[in-house]
Amino acid sequence: MAKNLRLYFLISLEYFKRNWQLVLFGTAVFLVSVFFAIKFNLISTSVIFSEGFIGTYQQHDLPLEVTRLISSGLVEATKDGKVVPKLAASWQTNSDATQFTFKLKPDLRWSDGSIVKSSDLEIVIPDVEVSYPNDKEVLIKLKESYSPFPTLLTKPLYKRGSLMGVGPYQVTKIEKSRIFITKILLTPVDSKLPTVAVRFYPNEKVAITGFNLGEVQVLLGFSNIMKA
Repeated sequence: MAKNLRLYFLISLEYFKRNWQLVLFGTAVFLVSVFFAIKFNLISTSVIFSEGFIGTYQQHDLPLEVTRLISSGLVEATKDGKVVPKLAASWQTNSDATQFTFKLKPDLRWSDGSIVKSSDLEIVIPDVEVSYPNDKEVLIKLKESYSPFPTLLTKPLYKRGSLMGVGPYQVTKIEKSRIFITKILLTPVDSKLPTVAVRFYPNEKVAITGFNLGEVQVLLGFSNIMKA
């Protein structure tokens, strides 16, 4: 064994003596390639988690399992049915429950790092008037009294005209077939988290085919959740 190692060493040494310029050039090219690959993010070492959903979805009705990764609502519902602040720090209502004022938490930021202003929030509810008294307050007026109104504000909110939220992930790519979304790529704000690739299948047969082909690791919306 020692004799073989010594022989390999002598052969390698002799090769280097005869071709040292070529060896050094090749090493330099390799190191430069690695440097640029890392600098310009040409090599990705992040883990990708892939999941599939059965059903047709558009941007406004994505499943909660996806939207909660992107953003949050003004409030959230606890397991015991209580409504507690989420993006809102607090809220007040008038005596007849037709007017609600929500005060945003300080230092809220969108996933791109920009500060959240109340007027950024896209709140769409039929027959409701929404205004923004200042950068940190949302005023909502109802036509009729409805004291449990805050329960309608658990849906994740986005920056107006986009899918940018305040959650741990941001949407970096969307693929569509006509009006329906077929794939979404979610990139983490924190590099320690995995990238999430979400696929949407129109029916169970197509979903099972995609699962068997290894397109996704988990299928949701199926009669039996399948895992790789």
